[in-house]
Amino acid sequence: MASIKILGGDIPKQTASYLFGILTIKGNDKKSQTYVSKEAIKVIEKVSEHKKSITFKVTLKDETNFLGTASRKVYDSLVADQMTSAQSGANGKMTEYSTSNSQPSPLVSNKEPLIDVQKEKSAALNALAWFGAIILILLSFIYWGDGDYLTAISFLGAGLVLSPLMKKWMPVPFAKKKGWIVFGLIILGSLLEPSSKSNYPVQTSAVNTPNKQVSVSEADAIEQAEIAAASKKASENENYINQINREIELLSKPVSERDKDTFKSIKNMQAKILSFAILAGMIRQAETMDLTEEQNKRVETLRTKVVAEQRRVFPKMRDKYGPLARQALWENDIHVRTTGNKYSTITYSWHMLAANKNKQQLYNTIFEELMLFRFKEVRMSWYKGQDEFTYWKIPSKDDGIF
Repeated sequence: MASIKILGGDIPKQTASYLFGILTIKGNDKKSQTYVSKEAIKVIEKVSEHKKSITFKVTLKDETNFLGTASRKVYDSLVADQMTSAQSGANGKMTEYSTSNSQPSPLVSNKEPLIDVQKEKSAALNALAWFGAIILILLSFIYWGDGDYLTAISFLGAGLVLSPLMKKWMPVPFAKKKGWIVFGLIILGSLLEPSSKSNYPVQTSAVNTPNKQVSVSEADAIEQAEIAAASKKASENENYINQINREIELLSKPVSERDKDTFKSIKNMQAKILSFAILAGMIRQAETMDLTEEQNKRVETLRTKVVAEQRRVFPKMRDKYGPLARQALWENDIHVRTTGNKYSTITYSWHMLAANKNKQQLYNTIFEELMLFRFKEVRMSWYKGQDEFTYWKIPSKDDGIF
């Protein structure tokens, strides 16, 4: 469902949407909607072009006109459909339809958009950004306590840049300034970082080595540097393993606690899938660290628990996805159900799917979300229970794979 903002003209300021060649203008009284078929559009004129949107004037065949703004993709779709309509020579009309009327619209039956997959995905990415920002800021405090100011402020800068709040704080375009913020914080950390040069007095004695002579003061400095590096590494490993142990403890809780509120909404289930991705990244981090044998065993314990949890939760989420999607789309007369081994097949039944173009458009809209839930096949039919249907295979991962 593509959104259009009406700025004025013969039609008052309000919102509209465009899908399957139908322009739906939603009334300000929230009780009526005006449907405009693509054949009713006489001409579309571009008024101005912006970075992410285009402002245009639409004139209908009854000489009604309005000024609107939308994304480039929506504008191109409007123009393409209008050109197709012009070639066909059809005479479209604008029709008023009230949601209180029991009779269906003569042009289209749906009054609500399909599941806004992009909005759901955006919310998930926003949650991931928050989680990453919090982790980076917490790490900055840990390094600050250890006296490693450069690393601490670098983590702090990265966390602030990743935080969605920075976009609200910045008085200028965020993309132009975030690099300067990180650069400035790194310079500040460099100034606070204690000097690594040795202040020991020069000794006259020396230690003979096969290749050169090293003074006692230099040997002491090298030894202290090695001790400091080993201590820092041990501290990092300890913090990492503590985090691993916390996740193991959470995954060891009863299923009723782990599943609390997970299956109540599609949004909650998406958050659960995001947590799996974060745990996978945490486990892969061990490959870059020099851990002890005992520490590696703890990482493998977490890996085993995450794989088992994914294999348990994904089929259940797919099972719940069907009723939740069906409830969200019932006003559009779209029926959704999940079937097959581990509920890996999803079927959409809708009279608009009689056209192959609509099938392809619906598939493009829902593909990423179906991949996220690891469905293996999607089917589309005109009506519920139809023997013939169109289907696509979905190249999603198995439930136990990160």
